[in-house]
Amino acid sequence: MGDTWQHEAQTLTWDTAPLVGGRRLLSDAATGFDLVSPRDGAVLAVVADGTASDVDAAVRSARAAFESGVWSRRAPIERGRTMTRFGDLVEANARELALRIALEMGKPVQDALAVELRAVAQCLRWYGQLADKLPGEAPETTADALALVTREPAGVVGAVVPWNFPLTMTAWKLGPALVAGNSVVLKPAEQTSVSALRLGELALEAGLPAGVLNVIPGRGDTVGEALGRHPDVDVLTFTGSVGVGRRFLVYSAESNGKRVWPELGGKSASVILSDADVEAAGRSTAWGAFYNQGQMCSASSRMVVLRDVHDRAVEAAVAQAAAMAPADPLSGEAPSGAVVSERQLER
Repeated sequence: MGDTWQHEAQTLTWDTAPLVGGRRLLSDAATGFDLVSPRDGAVLAVVADGTASDVDAAVRSARAAFESGVWSRRAPIERGRTMTRFGDLVEANARELALRIALEMGKPVQDALAVELRAVAQCLRWYGQLADKLPGEAPETTADALALVTREPAGVVGAVVPWNFPLTMTAWKLGPALVAGNSVVLKPAEQTSVSALRLGELALEAGLPAGVLNVIPGRGDTVGEALGRHPDVDVLTFTGSVGVGRRFLVYSAESNGKRVWPELGGKSASVILSDADVEAAGRSTAWGAFYNQGQMCSASSRMVVLRDVHDRAVEAAVAQAAAMAPADPLSGEAPSGAVVSERQLER
């Protein structure tokens, strides 16, 4: 199995150009940054270091597509069919996408395929099926009054996503934004730019009109900030650290007061009481701590155990941890892969 994955990996190409208006464009960035695989330290590609002008081009493309009505005023059932096709194409290309994720951020390829890509396809299909089931409301009023609630797309949505579940997090943002008729400018994490760009290509193949989804790779302090401050972005959704989430609130306040939807995480303790299945709780705590190399906001950061079951819980946790030693992410059976970067390892 490992030989098969490694052979397929050698057939991949790595196009890092921004996706704007339905086409890959040359960025005006004078330099780029290396996309280094944590699997073996190999440089997979040089990613264009996106600029504020790249972001502006993407936002203008998204706004033009939105105002044209080519997507925003398309019948909801038709938007749903496109989203369902999008999910189908993700499933059809799941092996390629799983390989890209494994090479870009170090996740075991079988987890990328069976967990992440399955979730992406299901998410896009779920929103596709929801498209024509979002009714307005007619609240009860007095006999001489009529109240109606209608729902309309917000406009241009900026989406900034992390690298730990790069396409799952992206699907969670694209699904609701697109099915409602919005246009989106996506800023993927630097470490997982190419998988996001490939996802954007599949959206076009599914029938999403040009300009409705634009993908700009680059650094957070350039592309992310430019997106957060852009006066023509109506909504900004971000998943990541508390510190960066606060910055987006500042960017909004200092620009156009755009709505900001931050999803900011921190790890939590596992608490094991005396009447628990202590061994199962110890194992699940260690599994949660080390799954995805521990790179999750929901990872078990520590174990709080009552004294009378301490030894049993620790013994079970240690045994589970020993079974999750890291190995080659492309082996097809690695219980754990590689931490995404040396910087993250040091943190």
